[in-house]
Formats: sequence, structure tokens, C-alpha cells
Amino acid sequence: MTTVGDYFFGYLINKNAKTFGISDSKKLQEAIDSQITKKWMSSFEPDNFALKGEDLSIDSFRVLEMMSSSPAAQNKSQKALQSLVEKAGSTS
Repeated sequence: MTTVGDYFFGYLINKNAKTFGISDSKKLQEAIDSQITKKWMSSFEPDNFALKGEDLSIDSFRVLEMMSSSPAAQNKSQKALQSLVEKAGSTS
């Protein structure tokens, strides 16, 4: 796996493994968690939902989804989501 998309689709398959009648993979989840903690957590900008050096994209939201399921990154993803909710509420 090399791209955000690769990790995201692996994450989705693993998350829904039981729906497909297979068991989830601890090894795959460990690889995803490692990528989250070693790369994405430090480069995720909660103010604009983008990864450092990149524009906002679907990959930004994919990373946020994966971060929200990772114990190590839940606090950062929750703050980002709270900020988004507050901004959305102030524009209405």
C-alpha cells in the first residue's frame, strides 16, 4: 500500500470484514495505524482538513475517517470535527 486511497480501501474492507463473512486482519490494522501515527497525524491540519503541502481533497476526508478510528489519533480528529461543526453553525 502506498497511497491514501490504498490504505482507505484496505481500512474499509477490514472494517467491514465480518459483513463479507471473513475475519478482520490485525496485521492490516497495524499497518494502517502505523501510517496514521508516523505520517498523517503530524501532517494533518485540523483548521483546513488538508494534509500539509496539499489542498483539501477527498484524501483529506479519508485520512480523517481513518484517524477517527485510531485510538492514537482520535483526539486530533475529534477537535477537527468539532471545529468544522462550529464553523458550519456560524455560517447559518
